[in-house]
Amino acid sequence: MALPIYEFLNKDFGEHTFHGHDPWPNEERKGVMFYAFQNQVKGTEPVWDFWNPKDKEHTFHFGDPWVNEEKGSQPVFYAYPLGDDMKGLLKPVHSFWHTGEQKHAFHMGDARAGEDKGDAQFLAFREPLTWRGDVNCDGAPAQNRAKWLMENKGMNEAEAQGQVMAEFPSVFIGGYSGASMPVAPTVVDGKFPHTLEIVKDAAGKNRLKISVTPKNPRDVTMIAVHYSVNKGPGHEDMNFDIKHPMEGSNTYVHVTPDFGPLCEPGSKVTYWLAAMEKGLIVEMPEKACPIKENRLTWTAQM
Repeated sequence: MALPIYEFLNKDFGEHTFHGHDPWPNEERKGVMFYAFQNQVKGTEPVWDFWNPKDKEHTFHFGDPWVNEEKGSQPVFYAYPLGDDMKGLLKPVHSFWHTGEQKHAFHMGDARAGEDKGDAQFLAFREPLTWRGDVNCDGAPAQNRAKWLMENKGMNEAEAQGQVMAEFPSVFIGGYSGASMPVAPTVVDGKFPHTLEIVKDAAGKNRLKISVTPKNPRDVTMIAVHYSVNKGPGHEDMNFDIKHPMEGSNTYVHVTPDFGPLCEPGSKVTYWLAAMEKGLIVEMPEKACPIKENRLTWTAQM
């Protein structure tokens, strides 16, 4: 499946790493930098993490180690080699060298303060790819193509869906038809880092999606989301307990069910989160339950 690749900061070494899922030891997660694949799909190649014990930093690229580097034991994600950018859907990820920190970074776009831009290393998606089984993929529904891959190629569901999305990426950008490019999910840092975005349900209607990834996943056994759409603070009538993270991750995901409100672009979402942490309920923001002024707001966008 398409995987958000985050930037992480390791304060011990002062280095920036770039990978999916949870922070590695002593890391703090920043924002989403680009989107790649968790499993290898047609046309992609493995991106490895390489450790340089001399400079005490990781780099992320194809192929063999650079000078003084040691190659990791397995790929961190899969991306596309330089070349076909799928009519602009793929963007180059460059290496950057920070002269002050004496460390590398890997991201799209221009150099940030203190950085010198290096060579493009691979191609990735700037926008998320969202699975929709009902979209038309060259005359056949996506779900039928995925089913065929599972029955005839021995793929599991995630592998089959990833392959279909890789072959027809334009119709999965944000879960839309490809006529317009949606923005990436809004990333909110804090006690319980999370993202908010609009996704399509099975009927093609816009719904709110909240994905929460606790910084201390071993201590958390449940995430609760409380929100309303276009009702304002104090009227959060949508309340759900998410008791298990998504399989293979530490991320707890909620999408508004069909009996809940639509979430159209421009909608005002008021919300707060809670977690069962070491047997105690912890809120984000603090005291959001008793004090409505403490609650968070988000203007929906796509």
